[in-house]
Amino acid sequence: MTVGLDTSVVLRLLVGEPATEARAARERLQAAHERGDLILVTDLVLAEAYFALHHHYGVPKADA
Repeated sequence: MTVGLDTSVVLRLLVGEPATEARAARERLQAAHERGDLILVTDLVLAEAYFALHHHYGVPKADA
């Protein structure tokens, strides 16, 4: 099975907030990995996460 991550899930994994949702995302991702699922993050999701980290979370561009 292929599991596609959207921008909100990627952001939760990166920033850990909100904590409950970040923990759920980590657990689901770990379970998918253990099943041998293909985990997909598209280039659009990466671009949106980069922008959100910089713009909304104040992460410097070099770190984002």
